[in-house]
Amino acid sequence: MKKKKWLGIALVISSAVVIPFLINNYYAFKILVGECMTPVVMHGDIGVYRKGAGDIRVGDIICFKINITNKIVVLNHRVVKIEEKTTLIFRTKGDINENIDPWKITIDQIIGELVFVIPTHVLLQPYIPTVTMLILISVMSIGVIYNNYQEKKMKAQGSPATGAFLF
Repeated sequence: MKKKKWLGIALVISSAVVIPFLINNYYAFKILVGECMTPVVMHGDIGVYRKGAGDIRVGDIICFKINITNKIVVLNHRVVKIEEKTTLIFRTKGDINENIDPWKITIDQIIGELVFVIPTHVLLQPYIPTVTMLILISVMSIGVIYNNYQEKKMKAQGSPATGAFLF
């Protein structure tokens, strides 16, 4: 039993390290700054973006880089119009803004499309760095899955499930 416990712990730790590297190839994680997308996205939340501009439509929220007064800024706004010229041009607008943004976004400026928001304003985001938060969420999720698996296994063997195996 002790060997299985250590095997489970090793699996959780290795998953917490490997999963973020695998996810990084297809998804980008960004801390959202600003209030222009409130209430959909709050200041300090973590946005999970599918990398690239593959299937972006009007109404999607995108993360993109823009040069404002000789400074590269990363913004998150909703696509309100797509123009097809020699290349695709995306027109964006913050949800609380009245006017469409003055800039025209091209595919090479897009980091990705928002697919999920981790509401860190209800977690401990001000106190924990982003990478640590992502690892913590991964470890906790894997721990819950592993505990559920062990409880089902013990019930199937006729043993009473006694609760947490890892924590």
